[in-house]
Amino acid sequence: MNKLFWGFLFLFLNIEINLGSVQIGLLPAFVGYALFYSGLSELAGESPRFEKRKPFCIAMAVYTGLLWVLALFGLSVGIPPALEVLLGAVSTIFSYYISFGIVWGVGDIETSNRYTTMNAERLKTTWLVMVVFNALSVLFASLMFVVLAYACLIADVVALICFLCFFHSSQKAYFYEKERQAHEEWMRKEGNEPHV
Repeated sequence: MNKLFWGFLFLFLNIEINLGSVQIGLLPAFVGYALFYSGLSELAGESPRFEKRKPFCIAMAVYTGLLWVLALFGLSVGIPPALEVLLGAVSTIFSYYISFGIVWGVGDIETSNRYTTMNAERLKTTWLVMVVFNALSVLFASLMFVVLAYACLIADVVALICFLCFFHSSQKAYFYEKERQAHEEWMRKEGNEPHV
């Protein structure tokens, strides 16, 4: 879960520096997808959703890594605008598919293990709100509704901050539940009843 949280940080905190025609991401997206792949590999037994997302993480790591290298050498300016829009739309869909699988996978972990502290429903709701406002901000920006686009963008940023906080909370709850389970198992092996 820890790698998934850091993966979200690398993907969602898109900090870039501009050096003339060169635009470089300080938190490269390909690192986020690599962290996703590693985190999903560790949690593959917890939910079938995790295993299904791994190939998409590889594809997105390669794609975003290539874009990062092209941007580093100032070669991305040669991409035709129509192709750039198409590639951007496809990568956004893949990104949503991966993050959807991770968030709903957290729900699978909570349900299958009967954990009560992970708050997966809150995480799902926040993810949906974030996706809706992100999509609306792009739509309104393309329609030149500047005020609505900025309003949706601000709402998207607020939802993103909430999502990261909630995911961190779910991650801590997951580790707490695992430790509690391990302690109860140890108590059973020792022949003692665990304290509730």
